[in-house]
Amino acid sequence: TGTVVAGYVTDEELADLYAAGIGLILVSLAEGFGLPIVEAAAAGVARFVLSDLPVFRWIARDAAEYVDPTSVAAIGEALRRMLEEPADAPALGVTRFDWDDSAEAVRLAAVALTRA
Repeated sequence: TGTVVAGYVTDEELADLYAAGIGLILVSLAEGFGLPIVEAAAAGVARFVLSDLPVFRWIARDAAEYVDPTSVAAIGEALRRMLEEPADAPALGVTRFDWDDSAEAVRLAAVALTRA
């Protein structure tokens, strides 16, 4: 195991990095949406350690371990479990995050706003 500081990568390279990893660790203090979670799941990632944020819980549901992003001890323990213990979380289904469906929902919302 190791850390890769990759800099800019193409979409294909990013998918390869996700697929080659043990899991995704995304600990931030605030997010508008957790696109890396959906991208990683689409690339086959099955293990997630995420900040305990409402948007992350909405995306990953029961497929992740949630941690306090300000607790180094909690993050470290979750990483240890990710590396040493078998995965027991359900798979994160990404079919509900379809770009075409999302675009249509935004279009319909915009139409509704212009008629209001």
